[in-house]
Amino acid sequence: MKFNDFDPAATRRAFDQIIHILVDAYGTAFRHHGIAWEDAIRRQIFDCTWVTESLFQLFCMNATNRKGGAEVNDWTALAPVFANWDATALQVRYPLGGGDPHPDLIAALLSADRVSQIIGGGDAAAHRQALLAATRGNEWVELLRTVCHGGAIRFAAPAVVNAPTVQAKLTVLCGGIDLHAIPLARLSVGDLWRATAPLTRIPGIGRQLALNFIKDAGCRNATKPDIWLRKVAGYAFTEDQTAYPASSIGNDQGERDCVEAVLAFAQAVALTDGDGPWITTLAAVDRLLWLVGSSKLFVSGHQQPLLLPRSNIVTEARLRAVAAVLRSALR
Repeated sequence: MKFNDFDPAATRRAFDQIIHILVDAYGTAFRHHGIAWEDAIRRQIFDCTWVTESLFQLFCMNATNRKGGAEVNDWTALAPVFANWDATALQVRYPLGGGDPHPDLIAALLSADRVSQIIGGGDAAAHRQALLAATRGNEWVELLRTVCHGGAIRFAAPAVVNAPTVQAKLTVLCGGIDLHAIPLARLSVGDLWRATAPLTRIPGIGRQLALNFIKDAGCRNATKPDIWLRKVAGYAFTEDQTAYPASSIGNDQGERDCVEAVLAFAQAVALTDGDGPWITTLAAVDRLLWLVGSSKLFVSGHQQPLLLPRSNIVTEARLRAVAAVLRSALR
């Protein structure tokens, strides 16, 4: 799929219509919290700033999101355990031993204050048991191994440490490919796959998390083909109107097709930016479509996201409605 598969005028109408579908969905929450919808939409979708200035901390946050991984609610409280997010210090203090997390690292995590609040679910006893389990497939052991390998392989490299800006560090981590320098109109799926290839060599970090990592680090030319994007784009653009499949070992065609479709739509919308109040980026379109399915709106000043009522039926109906809008923009 290419951007010229879309009608420019219809694409701009579709983009604006999707925003208003979201505004209608979150209207009650906006009124309750006294939030102007324009401000909320601008902050979540169009203000493409990094989640944290520490790329290593951001990497750790993304590592928790790996398939089957444990969820951490408060990484800030764990900063001392992870050597205050300094990858070099982490390797010195907790060196890899046979590929497994250093015992002192596990001990430090277990002794961290408010363990039951730090580790998702609040069941400290269960998580302690999981950490000390002998199985190599244990979620927390896998997470710690990923963090250690990530620090050793990528983030402790002098070229990363000495890079002057987040963007420069990101370019080093992406094998020297500066995605910021590629105009959206010329960006390709191949560019994204090549840029994230070095990150995917880290255990526990697949293509989705690598793409999400660079997007959260402020890269405007990035999108993550997660379940919500694969659904809404698949419903819109596949022949049988089904979700694009997730990747499997040796086959990531579904994720590539999803990214290609979202990228083509973003490129088509960007051609009409003079007709709208915002500047379109691939990351903005990613967050717009993600919000359709995730039901999580993050608003500045609110510690927790505004959540829509949990209803698979309502979410599925909203995904189908937005898919129909996307499909209407095709020539």
